Amino acid sequence: MRDLLVYGLLFLVAVPWYWQFIPWASDRLVLGIPCWVFVSVLGSACVSVHTALVLRRPWPDEEGDR
Repeated sequence: MRDLLVYGLLFLVAVPWYWQFIPWASDRLVLGIPCWVFVSVLGSACVSVHTALVLRRPWPDEEGDR
C-alpha cells in the first residue's frame, strides 16, 4: 500500500499540470531548460528508481521459499 502512495505522489510531481498555478516558476530556467521540464524529468527518474527498488524485493509468494 505504501508503494502505491509513493507512486501516486511521484506521478503528481512528474506530470507538470500544476505549474500553471505557480506564476513565478513559468519563466525560471534550471540548467538552461524551463523549471517545469527539470522537475518533470527528475520526477520521472525518481519513479524509475522507486520501481527498481520495489522490484528488488521478493514477491509475496516467494518469501516462504527462502
